[in-house]
Amino acid sequence: SSTLLTTFSLGGSASYPTELELRYDGTKLAWGAHGMADGKVYEILTSSPYTLTTYTLPPNSSLSCFTSNQNISGIEYDGSGSLWVSATSSCNGNKGLYKINTTSTPSYIQLPGTTAYDKTQLELSIYGNILAVNNSGTFGYIEPTSNTFSTTALNIPITLKSNGYNFFT
Repeated sequence: SSTLLTTFSLGGSASYPTELELRYDGTKLAWGAHGMADGKVYEILTSSPYTLTTYTLPPNSSLSCFTSNQNISGIEYDGSGSLWVSATSSCNGNKGLYKINTTSTPSYIQLPGTTAYDKTQLELSIYGNILAVNNSGTFGYIEPTSNTFSTTALNIPITLKSNGYNFFT
């Protein structure tokens, strides 16, 4: 739903925002809350009319999760303007990575096999993938155009050089 923003409060002392994400073109800001367990993600236009849109992650009723009780851990825009979020929950079927297609009629995709990525921050790579790390330290990435998830080893070429004082740069 969309409303005109004049003031905004997450409400309740148990709630706190986890990450603020600026869309790549600077036109929108998005954030989620941890502590409310309501599955809500907020997005606001950064210029007039400063419209606030609220998205609510759906429950996974096929896995006996009948309420949207997710807490938002991480959030990231992809190159097309869709939002990706990581969410934790008391219901295992609601945990994991979600895509929110931020259109006038939003749609939601929960990526299968990502429950261990429920507490990760997300980051857009220079290749257009969304990077994540699971609760045990395994790297993974989302391919946003195909909505697929893969685990991967992180390969960062590093060259160490001594500065002559037993320090490496």
